[in-house]
Amino acid sequence: GQKIIVQSGSFVLCEENISLNTGWQGFKSLFSGESLFWLNLEGKGNVVFNSFGLIYEVDINEEDYIVDTGHIVAFEETLNFKISKAGSSWLHSMIGGEGLVCRFSGRGKLWCQSHNSTSFGLKLGPKLRPRSN
Repeated sequence: GQKIIVQSGSFVLCEENISLNTGWQGFKSLFSGESLFWLNLEGKGNVVFNSFGLIYEVDINEEDYIVDTGHIVAFEETLNFKISKAGSSWLHSMIGGEGLVCRFSGRGKLWCQSHNSTSFGLKLGPKLRPRSN
């Protein structure tokens, strides 16, 4: 009966007794640079999801937990979240390179990835040579 929300690009597979639905995360996901749609999984059984780097689990117990939006893989539906600026002002957030973060609260598990694929691509892309035919 557990409910988990998974970043759509991280989902791999689940057992057939787990229901899988698309969930609208609202415009707050659009502004965070992440997908507008996440996957809602509900049921009892095994779920496999992947990440860019190591997946680490965080137990959240009432205190706010702040994470860069590009590091979120999945979280239990019992958690609340809101998108906010990373710095003390919008200028500090943008200059610092972070921009937006996700603040989780409540009780539940959060799964994060150790690397951010978007940041990695932006740093690696300019160093790649163009393809030659």
